[in-house]
Amino acid sequence: MKNMEATFWLVVYNQETRDFFNDTLKLDRELDLDKIVEDYENKNKKYQVIHVGAGELPPKAYRSLKYVT
Repeated sequence: MKNMEATFWLVVYNQETRDFFNDTLKLDRELDLDKIVEDYENKNKKYQVIHVGAGELPPKAYRSLKYVT
């Protein structure tokens, strides 16, 4: 049976420029949030994950941030 995917939003901190950004990921919904953060930071060394959650959009307080390109 195919694993179901889920969308997660992230707020990340660029350690080089000291700016905050949004990002989104589509991942296996069985992953826990700690594993998502660990994988993201290992693949994107200059970013530190500040906040993460399930869904396509971050909380309203973060929506004005630019997205990682």
